[in-house]
Amino acid sequence: MALRVLIADDEPAARERLRHFLGEETDIQIVAECADGISVLSAIREHSPDLIFLDIRMPALNGFEVIQKLSPGPVPPVIFVSAHDVHAVEAFNFCAVDYLLKPFDRGRFRKALLLGREAVLHHETIRRTNVLHESEQPSENQENRTDRLAVRSSGRINLLIFSEIIWIQGAGNYVEVHLEKRTHLLRQTLNRLEKKLPPRFVRISKSHIVNLDWIRELKPKSHGDCFLILRNEMRLIATRNYRVALLDRLKI
Repeated sequence: MALRVLIADDEPAARERLRHFLGEETDIQIVAECADGISVLSAIREHSPDLIFLDIRMPALNGFEVIQKLSPGPVPPVIFVSAHDVHAVEAFNFCAVDYLLKPFDRGRFRKALLLGREAVLHHETIRRTNVLHESEQPSENQENRTDRLAVRSSGRINLLIFSEIIWIQGAGNYVEVHLEKRTHLLRQTLNRLEKKLPPRFVRISKSHIVNLDWIRELKPKSHGDCFLILRNEMRLIATRNYRVALLDRLKI
């Protein structure tokens, strides 16, 4: 299927450059071109693009204001485009897929587009997973899901309340379940355990799952990763490939 792309830039030459590079791809459909923030909002709502190349300094609304206007609804993956590097940190605070600094060449553009493709794919995977999850929710007359995790240790069975679990780390056939004052080792793969966890737990990397209720702050990191600072001051890294799912679950 074609990747539906929206181009937003108030400079005709900049739109032409993006259009030219996108035209070299065989699976791209440019659904709209916009020169101001109000038009961008209208085009997003009309065309539902998969990916947006969004200039920051535009008339009416700038790129950041466009994203704010879309919230708290769904926001497509965004690659910010700017002639000024001073906006880079703020762009990643808005969870940009990438930041294209003008003038950019074909090679730099393709790197950004690759990140965009990955973000779109991940975004669609999360959407389908949420639809499937909703369809599999038990009816009101079914037995409620347990709120505890059973962990066997030294001949005992510890029943851990899910709300007290802060984060989980996987290593091969074992997982470490971290609570505020103790850690439990469980012989089980992270993938298998993930299926038993309630919706407040989200995967943030190949080896880590975190309880959303324990996240205090997010800080952008290089290459699309971001730091998670938890309520107990623990720091974890949400890697680029899992960031979209995390932000979706946090309604950001």
